[in-house]
Amino acid sequence: MSDVEIPPLSDQPYLIDDPEDDRPRLQGCECADCGKRVFPPVAVCPECLGENMEPLPLSREGLLYSYTAFEQGARWVGGPYIAAYIDMPEGVRIFTHIDVDDPGRLTCDMPVILRVTEPVVNADGREVLKFKFAP
Repeated sequence: MSDVEIPPLSDQPYLIDDPEDDRPRLQGCECADCGKRVFPPVAVCPECLGENMEPLPLSREGLLYSYTAFEQGARWVGGPYIAAYIDMPEGVRIFTHIDVDDPGRLTCDMPVILRVTEPVVNADGREVLKFKFAP
């Protein structure tokens, strides 16, 4: 059993306000010991198991690495929807949804941009923002 107290994921924010233009952006983290960058933020580095993680603001734009279109929705998402991996310039790959009317428009390596949705109420009754990417 460890003496290290790991905060709950809900207390590890991944959407932050950008002080330069007041628009939300994603935040990952970077290990100060080995340089590993990850998203979402974590308390322990998945590479070296170090606990010296520092905030890493991410760009709003990335490249579509891969995607899959689902015709039937899941419990938490109505269908159809598109799940995708986005490569960010900071060296982080993000798993997310793509907001697009015509999935036929999508191609790997195309530029995509962050879209923050209207707030929703989570299971704890708190209002939270969600995000997607769009071409």
